[in-house]
Amino acid sequence: MANFKLSDKLSILGDDKSDLSDLSVGIWQLSSSVILVTFISWLFTTVMMQLVLHGNTLLISSLTKDTIFSRNNVYFIGIIVGVAIIRSVLYQFSWFKDACGDGASQALNHFKSTYEKLTVRKLLNRTFRHGTFLVAIKRVLVTVMTLGAGGSGGIEGPAIPVGQHVGSGVAKLYQVKDIVWLRILEMCGISAAITTLLHAPLTGAIFSLELVFGCKFVYRLLTISLLSSLVAFILSDYIMAAESLFTLAQHDISYTLFEYFIVVVVTVFASIPSGIGLLFVFSIVRRIYAGLPVIAHAPVGALICALVAILMYHFFDISPHHLLGVGEETISLLFEHAGHDAMYSNWVMLGVVVILKIVLVGFTVVSGGSAGLLVPAMFVGAMSSSALYHLLMMLDWLPVIEGLHALFVVTGVASSLICVLDLPIATVIFVGELFGVSYIPPCIIAVALSRTLTSYIRQRQA
Repeated sequence: MANFKLSDKLSILGDDKSDLSDLSVGIWQLSSSVILVTFISWLFTTVMMQLVLHGNTLLISSLTKDTIFSRNNVYFIGIIVGVAIIRSVLYQFSWFKDACGDGASQALNHFKSTYEKLTVRKLLNRTFRHGTFLVAIKRVLVTVMTLGAGGSGGIEGPAIPVGQHVGSGVAKLYQVKDIVWLRILEMCGISAAITTLLHAPLTGAIFSLELVFGCKFVYRLLTISLLSSLVAFILSDYIMAAESLFTLAQHDISYTLFEYFIVVVVTVFASIPSGIGLLFVFSIVRRIYAGLPVIAHAPVGALICALVAILMYHFFDISPHHLLGVGEETISLLFEHAGHDAMYSNWVMLGVVVILKIVLVGFTVVSGGSAGLLVPAMFVGAMSSSALYHLLMMLDWLPVIEGLHALFVVTGVASSLICVLDLPIATVIFVGELFGVSYIPPCIIAVALSRTLTSYIRQRQA
């Protein structure tokens, strides 16, 4: 989980004006390269997403609840640990290390390096030398072997380097000599990848623009990013029949003072497990792994994920799909008030699931697994805020107001996302595009307050 300080970004940018200069490329070359990047990124991301979702569903559906070490459960453990051993062996090769980890950290470091005071030729040569299409393919493979085989985490993190390396691959194919053109193609690759996963084109465009160009929001390039997002959106819509991640009833555009007060309370509560809990758990997991040989990291993490999922299923009837895989289905059911699952209305169980999810994501990512933190942050924010809602309702401290539970959950999602992304504009746009524009006002409060609290706590810990 990378998070550069604003001062670092400004010192890197310095007097750089390259993003304001005219592009020395023809419209045909630019448009054809953007379309090519978009299509390849969409294809790679779609294949990765389908393999992860289907693989994980197939594995989890084989588990049995009645007996801990039933034949199916033993097979489940064997498959997860076996695939992790293969990953661990691959990690020992230096040419495979660029496909490990959450992905976003490497991407941020790469974009940071493009503002170093080097010649354009050196920057381009270094980018092309570090790998292009092959790195994207390796990242897809390792992500499927991580999340499609019982790991816990999000797909969006790995999708960032997939889109980035597809962009640099096409740049190498077109023999790009302009650093801004390179950044544009990498931006379009990320934009297409994120849009494919979230089915939110505006979010994909703004997210990639903020990510690639640091603290600068380059408006003149937003149109190109939007084009990439739109093409990916149309491809997903017509070929994959993709739908919005979540369906939620709209809130009235006006909010009462009590509801704004609730937004502040939920933000403070949800920021703690996401912004601090993730960092705290990750530091503990790193200490645990520090005493183990590197080759044992992935198998140990996989074994812990498998055993925790099986034991929680057996003793507490917590379905493994809440703990393993991506977790989007759990969030969807949370919005739909799934009455058939008592867990969704039990604040204690919701809190336990939040803690276990953070721990399993930590063991998955820190062990070198290719998994991201965007959806886990949404998961933690949604579940922790829902737990707070049910606790306050149980204590009769909340009035019965229509849509109040949804407000809790959306606020939790927004405040948790900003702790991980640190991209405020993209976070607000994402919540508005995903849940509806009526939720933008509380989202702005949640993002501003959560970002301030998290920054303050991190500074105190530094």
